[in-house]
Amino acid sequence: MASFVITGDVDALRKGSTRLLHVPATELPGKDALLEWIARELEFPDYFGHNWDALEECLSDLSWIPERIVVLYHETLPLKSNTRDLRAYLGVLGDAVNAWADGDAHAVIAAFHPSCERQLRSLR
Repeated sequence: MASFVITGDVDALRKGSTRLLHVPATELPGKDALLEWIARELEFPDYFGHNWDALEECLSDLSWIPERIVVLYHETLPLKSNTRDLRAYLGVLGDAVNAWADGDAHAVIAAFHPSCERQLRSLR
């Protein structure tokens, strides 16, 4: 969880060239819907494979995104009814966040509202 940001101040996440996405967890009924939403919002290339590995690959590239920073902000956790998929999603987010180093062309920030913190900790 160290690579995740816990904050209620969404505006503080905007630093320079930032694309801020509010992940609509309650409107995404499952893995397929979540992957499709992220792919659409981040304009993933046609080769996106609609699976966890493909999500990690695309979040670790982002060469087609003009903004330097991509923030995925979660008011609530998606996939709460499927712990296995939620853990996989959080793992991909953590890997994507850590794939970028200071000074890289892009950065991914996985941010969560403070109300998510307890559940995030329980999933560790």
